Amino acid sequence: LQILWPHSISVFTGDSLPTESRLVNSCIQARKKCQADPAFKAAYHQLESCTSSLSTESPLEESSTSADCLEAAQQLRNSSLMGCTCHRRMKHQATCLNIYWTVHPARSLGDYELDVSPYEDTVTSKPWKMNLSKLSMLKPDSDLCLRFAMLCTLNDKCDRLRKAYGEACSGFRCQRHLCLAQLRSFFEKAAESHAQGLLLCPCSPEDVGCGERRRNTIAPSCALPSEIPNCLDLRSFCRADPLCRYGVVLRKLDLVKEAIDVFVEATHVLPLHWGAWLELCNLITDKEMLKFLSLPDTWMKEFFLAHIYTELQLIEEALQKYQHLIDVGFSKSSYIVSQIAVAYHNIRDIDKALSIFNELRKQDPYRIENMDTFSNLLYVRSMKSELSYLAHNLCEIDKYRVETCCVIGNYYSLRSQHEKAALYFQRALKLNPRYLGAWTLMGHEYMEMKNTSAAIQAYRHAIEVNKRDYRAWYGLGQTYEILKMPFYCLYYYRRAHQLRPNDSRMLVALGECYEKLNQLVEAKKCYWRAYAVGDVEKMALVKLAKLHEQLTESEQAAQCYIKYIQDIYSCGEVVEHLEESTAFRYLAQYYFKCKLWDEASTCAQKCCAFNDTREEGKALLRQILQLRNQGETPSGDTPGTFFLPASLSANNTPTRRVSPLNLSSVTP
Repeated sequence: LQILWPHSISVFTGDSLPTESRLVNSCIQARKKCQADPAFKAAYHQLESCTSSLSTESPLEESSTSADCLEAAQQLRNSSLMGCTCHRRMKHQATCLNIYWTVHPARSLGDYELDVSPYEDTVTSKPWKMNLSKLSMLKPDSDLCLRFAMLCTLNDKCDRLRKAYGEACSGFRCQRHLCLAQLRSFFEKAAESHAQGLLLCPCSPEDVGCGERRRNTIAPSCALPSEIPNCLDLRSFCRADPLCRYGVVLRKLDLVKEAIDVFVEATHVLPLHWGAWLELCNLITDKEMLKFLSLPDTWMKEFFLAHIYTELQLIEEALQKYQHLIDVGFSKSSYIVSQIAVAYHNIRDIDKALSIFNELRKQDPYRIENMDTFSNLLYVRSMKSELSYLAHNLCEIDKYRVETCCVIGNYYSLRSQHEKAALYFQRALKLNPRYLGAWTLMGHEYMEMKNTSAAIQAYRHAIEVNKRDYRAWYGLGQTYEILKMPFYCLYYYRRAHQLRPNDSRMLVALGECYEKLNQLVEAKKCYWRAYAVGDVEKMALVKLAKLHEQLTESEQAAQCYIKYIQDIYSCGEVVEHLEESTAFRYLAQYYFKCKLWDEASTCAQKCCAFNDTREEGKALLRQILQLRNQGETPSGDTPGTFFLPASLSANNTPTRRVSPLNLSSVTP
């Protein structure tokens, strides 16, 4: 059997490629010496003919051919060919190796010698790579697997990759996911000739040793499940749970009430069937529905309640349930830790969620579940390097998982490569058409590409998968707002607000819709409510103040601007806000009209710090100085006092107190 040996190509810095003339007793030099002797030359040619006929000889010719080959090999025992060597990066390496294996017993006679190698470092110096204990009993014409294993060992890249999965898949502390990752890396990165040789090499039925080595190469025991399920057991399990299948059919027919009854019955029949619990979770729309469900009294019910509370945005109740599960014995559950991180993500406590996810990655670096949520947090914080590392890491673990595709999509989206991002979200949906996050994120990418029709379709698919996804409702509202269809976007923003009643972004969006529809009273209620629940974007008060300006309610507008200034300066961080100059300009003009020169001067000086209000601030300061020189006195009919932040006023001069806007008890 003729085996093709690959050339090893390497680039050196300083030294040239080694040649056969620079090696001591190279096989090419040894063959030249051998050919000078007629007896050795005839014996060598006889061995070459034996090598070429090993795979083609018939059973009748086998005995005569073997005798001639044995005689030729015996003549070459004392020649220089038996001790010749080759170099891994020498010129004409293939020729040298062909000469070596022509005279080597492992190639010609079937008498395997474990300590023989054409190179200085022998194969047996690394005993972990392969089990060679039964190598001497194998026939050369049947054990192709061993020959391909030798070929891989003598190739640097194949040797390195095979060593990696050999170490990961051996030992008593085997980790199956790590073994699978390294095994997949070997077959993906190794040369096709080596990988296919190890994967497809044949073994004779009676050769037990060859079959065992081939099985350990393709599927080591570490890579297999601890208990391989029986096909009959799986079939009986499937037949034993027809209720769950029936419930899925009812759900697809939009028979929600009937589907809920069926899934509840399925949880009683098989309480440990988590799929039935998840299907039931997708049909629950509010907490009131849980009170009327007759659920089995089992520990799985606690996991279900914690999960449904998270889905219904009842984060406090969900965290209490998860803490209870940790206290009763699930403290090492990575699932619970990841769900707690998701809960903090839902209430937009980004720092806490990032901290938990980072700890989870340290505990379980090969976990893929919920990593798409982790990537969303990294995207929000624009942590490009961390997101890039996460994407590469998950791609090495399993690039065919839905979560991996979503993480890569978020990475390209952060780099503003929205076409590539949409492509990866589409790949995720090919793997799982009901994956909610991929539909929503793909809608966001289509919005970035100004493809509103495709964005609407993606968001509607997300709502079909889960009607509780506020991001899809909010995305539809934004899409119709771009299309200048305020009544449509008002409807979708209302649905998003119903799912997230304490999210200021939904309230601000509702207020903007009401403002466009000239329903200013409702708009004021929405803006004030957004400020009351905690305005994450610090825009509700500014929009409310501008609305009061339109209605010529100067005192209320001034109060809103002062609250806005107090809020952005009370956090102690120097953050640039776009509307800060607008607030100072209005307050400077307001105090100037009230003849409060000190306060007007303070606000005018602040206006000079911004490019868009600098000239107005300087003009106002000149007017104040002129009026003071003329002896103009402040107005005496101010009904009260109002204080600016201490960081803005050097003397804390009391200013006019405007009457508070009584909207604290009003909800939209």
